[in-house]
Amino acid sequence: MSKRTHEDAQATKQRILAAANKIFIAKGIDKASLSDIAREANVTRGAIYWHFENKNDIFIELLEAQTKSLNLRTTLYAAANPDSSDPLGLLKRWMQLIFHENTELLISPAIINIVVNIMAADENDDARIRMIEFLKVTNMSIEAALRNAIARSQLPADLDVKLAATYLKSIVDGQFSLAYRTNNLFDRDNYYKIVDVAFAHLGEFRRRPQREAASA
Repeated sequence: MSKRTHEDAQATKQRILAAANKIFIAKGIDKASLSDIAREANVTRGAIYWHFENKNDIFIELLEAQTKSLNLRTTLYAAANPDSSDPLGLLKRWMQLIFHENTELLISPAIINIVVNIMAADENDDARIRMIEFLKVTNMSIEAALRNAIARSQLPADLDVKLAATYLKSIVDGQFSLAYRTNNLFDRDNYYKIVDVAFAHLGEFRRRPQREAASA
């Protein structure tokens, strides 16, 4: 493929993604059709199939592009990097960025419904597999960031990493649920306050002594 042809193909792909973003938010994935997306992007359905397998595949691409554009992934990966000088600060910044004012794609009720549908799909569905891998890497990175914070003496050495990670993830999951139920009308300022409190008390999630755990 020549350089010009490659550039044209990438331009078409980006046009499809922009159109899909608009259609998904307006209609939701169930009611959106590839014909809608093709019409909005001014391309043929064949052009869409050249780049994507189905609507779910398009959505996963949009999700990955959104996390990249907002530095979500790079911020979390930086926190998980053993060489990070401030892993706890970066982890907190990642949580703040998730519900930044520019994350409409991530927290639109219509888009959250797409995620629910993808997770309910057949276990061999490509989009479901990619979504599970995305979540798995995120979870591993959160735990790695917490271990780095321990190594940097930002958190106690006996922190229960898995419990602390579960606590942080539950806050994020709860906000997604709130955004879905309230049609994205939740208060971001309150969310940021919740994050502040969560990190102020994160060090309290310590492992119980083995003897105490056994008798519980």
